[in-house]
Amino acid sequence: MFVTFLTNCFVASPKDLWEHSWKSMSEDILHKRQRILGHTNLELDDETLEQYTLIEVEKLMRMHDRSLNDIKDMPKIKPVLLKELRNSLWNQEMDYDVAEETLRHDRQYNLLNAEQRTIYESVLDSVDKKDGKLFFVYGAGGTGKTFLYQTIISRLRSRKQIVLPVASSGIAALLLPNGRTAHYRFNIPLKLDENKLCNIKPNTMMAELIEKMDLIIWDEAPMTHKHAFEALDKSLKDIMSIKNPPAKDQTFRGKAVLLGGAFRQILPDEKEFSEWLLKVGESRPESGQEDEGDGYHDQMITVENSLGKSLKDVILYLPRPVFAHGQLYVALSRVTSKEGLKFIKGEDSHKQKVKNIVYKEIFNRLLPMRVSDIENSESH
Repeated sequence: MFVTFLTNCFVASPKDLWEHSWKSMSEDILHKRQRILGHTNLELDDETLEQYTLIEVEKLMRMHDRSLNDIKDMPKIKPVLLKELRNSLWNQEMDYDVAEETLRHDRQYNLLNAEQRTIYESVLDSVDKKDGKLFFVYGAGGTGKTFLYQTIISRLRSRKQIVLPVASSGIAALLLPNGRTAHYRFNIPLKLDENKLCNIKPNTMMAELIEKMDLIIWDEAPMTHKHAFEALDKSLKDIMSIKNPPAKDQTFRGKAVLLGGAFRQILPDEKEFSEWLLKVGESRPESGQEDEGDGYHDQMITVENSLGKSLKDVILYLPRPVFAHGQLYVALSRVTSKEGLKFIKGEDSHKQKVKNIVYKEIFNRLLPMRVSDIENSESH
């Protein structure tokens, strides 16, 4: 909370706040030092205890791309202790259990089909050669994209290489080992335009982590506005071109990137239902609505948060019409059969119609692709 105040609030006197609160924040510091040093009888005087408390605060500050040095009148960490402030983000990415990751990789690799292995080998080959290829894996929900990502992640972590798995939604990020939303991981601005950059400052822990990373995996990429990718690309240019000037001319500045997702998120069990959902996704279904529920489901979830889920029964509650491209399609494609789908609409809604918004022009250049079509989806 102290760091939250310093980074997000106006604090009239940070020094006074520190002097009144550092003792309570230091309660676990002594026990931590005893564990680290293996000395259960270790004692620390107040001055040393305060210094180690400052170190813990500085670690949290750096995770927000800030430093105690930015705060006027705050106590400073003694130079002799600064060596303990190694990059905690980098340490976290290097702290995976090699044996555990190897076991998970071997188990999952043996279950990959031939198409998934083709993609797996192509991505790892690019990582090994450091040639900075950009891949896009396009496949409907349920075709094994997440399983493929997990296998690649375990392989790299078993080799002590750094892979940053992100997704465009929180639900999808939870399916990736130590996954984060792209906006959180790369500090992408919420308000985007063509001139925006990620909030990643040079010589910070995040900048150092990006310099050392081997691969970015970005799931549900079609959900993200192009300005987010452009912001990351430009930010990588600023970071990487300092030590590697030729990288300024490469996509994502020479870092291997695997994008994945689908413009139509489905793989239901029934062929007829699947074909109908594809028509919904392309705004060419028959008009009318066959079914309407008679009550509310006991577990509510927003359409956005349903991404990545496959559900046997879905009641779609539409008190107002859907308002964005593909939103109705995403909601419908969560259910695996026609029998499991029901609607609840507002009192003023037309009893036989549900509004569907689709911008058909985005499909004009969309080629039929599968998760294995790696040759058509990579570029330099």
